[in-house]
Amino acid sequence: MKVKVLRLFEDKKTEKVYHKKDFYEGDEEYIKGLHRLGFVEADFEEEEGQGHQDENPSVLNGSVDEVKEAVKDLEPNELKKVLAEETAGKNRKGVVEYIKAILDSIQGEGA
Repeated sequence: MKVKVLRLFEDKKTEKVYHKKDFYEGDEEYIKGLHRLGFVEADFEEEEGQGHQDENPSVLNGSVDEVKEAVKDLEPNELKKVLAEETAGKNRKGVVEYIKAILDSIQGEGA
């Protein structure tokens, strides 16, 4: 299966870095995970009982470790949006603290 890359990511299997607008080819299950985290654009038919899939997958749709990996290269304005979304939603301490630490380090560099 071949899909369009939406955001920078490193393939955990091959350690190859994919950039926005690249194409990624891999197995369907791995691509579903990348799609769920917002890294690739993919069309999957709805499976019975699954219901509606997110049309705009969020980087927050994952475990704390998956979210940390997904947000580490985001720009400050994107990080602020993700932080607001997380605090309004699941408000996971590990995610909130991680994003705040990144923002603090970016602000410290600009000072």
